[in-house]
Amino acid sequence: MRILFISLMALIMSTGVFAQQKTHMGMSTEERAKTMTNRLYNDVKLDPAKKESITAAFNEYYTQMQITMDKKNIDGIQGLAKERDEKIKKIIDNEQNYQQYLSFMEKQKGMHKGQVKPMDIKK
Repeated sequence: MRILFISLMALIMSTGVFAQQKTHMGMSTEERAKTMTNRLYNDVKLDPAKKESITAAFNEYYTQMQITMDKKNIDGIQGLAKERDEKIKKIIDNEQNYQQYLSFMEKQKGMHKGQVKPMDIKK
């Protein structure tokens, strides 16, 4: 009985640790940032030299978003998105490309809410 209890506790604790390492859709914040950056680069023609900086901005956003969600501070997420967009605007440094970025992000919101079908997004 004691071994069963210890095994059960170990399983519960390992599950908790694993759950903390993964976020939305079973991906880490780094994986989400890379995925979003790759989607962005498929849709918007951006300078390849800036890809790492954009990935870092998305990674910081997803990390902070996870912390905010863990604290159940849903209102703080909108502020995080605004900060992310401001950082990316400085990185992109081209108004036309920034407007394309904003359009891309709106499409992503629509997909998340089920308003836009994935087929509507250019690949």
